[in-house]
Amino acid sequence: MQGREKMICAAMTLAIIVFMVLSPGYIAANRQSLTQQYRQQSTESYQGIISLWHIAGFKAYRGSMGAWLEKAAAALEKKHRGVYFEVESITLSDYMARRERGEKADFYSFPLGWEYIEELQPIDMTMPEMRGNMADPCRYRGSTYGIPYAASGYVLAVNSRIMQEKGLDMDMLSGMIRSGEAKMSGNGIIACIYGAKGEPGEAEDFSNEKSLAAFIDARAAGEMERKVQSGKGFPFETFPCTNYTDLVQYLGIGSGAEEEKRDYIMEFMQYVLSEDKQQNLMELGLIPAIATKAQLESETHAVSAIYESGSQPAVPQCFLYAAYEDQLYQSAGKALSGDENAKKDLDLRLMELVQGAGIK
Repeated sequence: MQGREKMICAAMTLAIIVFMVLSPGYIAANRQSLTQQYRQQSTESYQGIISLWHIAGFKAYRGSMGAWLEKAAAALEKKHRGVYFEVESITLSDYMARRERGEKADFYSFPLGWEYIEELQPIDMTMPEMRGNMADPCRYRGSTYGIPYAASGYVLAVNSRIMQEKGLDMDMLSGMIRSGEAKMSGNGIIACIYGAKGEPGEAEDFSNEKSLAAFIDARAAGEMERKVQSGKGFPFETFPCTNYTDLVQYLGIGSGAEEEKRDYIMEFMQYVLSEDKQQNLMELGLIPAIATKAQLESETHAVSAIYESGSQPAVPQCFLYAAYEDQLYQSAGKALSGDENAKKDLDLRLMELVQGAGIK
C-alpha cells in the first residue's frame, strides 16, 4: 500500500472512531426533541379521508373551480401526514341521487340556494372582510352555516355587427332594450333589474344572432369569446349591467361530519379564504369573496365588465333564495311582459333577499 493510501485509511479510521465515541451521547441528549419532532411530523389527531363534494352552481369564465379546490386540498395534505381530502366534482342531479341513497359528504362546496340548514352544521369562525354583503347570506338566527369563497356575475352582451349595420351606439341600444324595441334574451331577473321590457328569448337566440342583446353569465360570454378567437361566431361587446348576482359558491360542514374531522375542515376553509388563494381566483375570472388588496383587473372584456359592476356584489340570502327562486323567475317573466304588479312583487322579494346591500 502506497503512503498516500495509508494516510487516507488512517484518517477514515480516526473519523469512524470519533463518530462512535461521540454519537451515543449526542443521540441520548437530543432523544426527546428528536422524538417530539418526529411525532409532530407523523401524528395527527385524525388520520384518514375527509370527503368534499363540489356541487357547482355555475362555471368560472375559464378553468375549473373543482381543480382549484383540489390544489387547496393537496397543499393541506402535505402539511398533515395521513390526512387526505377527497374532492369530487358532481352535478346537482348526482348529489340528489346520492342523497336518496343515504350518502353524505363531510363538507360541501355548494351554490346559492342549494339546500336548507338541516344539511349543515354551524360554523364558528371569524371571517375576513368580505365584498358587498357576501358575509351575510348564509347566516341564520345568529349562526353561520356557509362560508362564501367565490362569485361570478352577469354582463350585457350586444351584437357589434348588427349594431354597426343599424347605426346604433350603446346609449341608443340601452334605450331600445328598456323600451322593448330591441329583441333581447337571457336571464329574466337580470333583464328586469336592468329595466328591460319585452319577453326575453332563449339564451341560444343571441349566439344564433336571433336577438340583438343578451343578459348572460361570465362562462357563456367566455365561450363566445373563445369561439370568435377561433374564427367562428360573430363580433360582440360586453358591458356591466348589475351588481346583483346569484352566482356564489360556499363551503359548509355536513350535518353528519365527525367531530375529529372538524378542525381539518375549518383549516381548509381558512386556507381557501387566505389572501393568496383568493387572489388566484382571478386567474379563473372569478370574483374573490374577500376584499383582497389587489385591484379586480382583467384583460378580458367580459371579466372586466363583471369586475366593474360586481366589486361590491348584492347577494341574496342563501336559504331564503331556495324557497323564492321559482317565484322570482315567474314574476320576472310577467314583469317583462308589462305586468306592474309582478314587477312590484319582484322588487319586494329582491329587497328582502339582499338585505345589507343595494342592487345597482
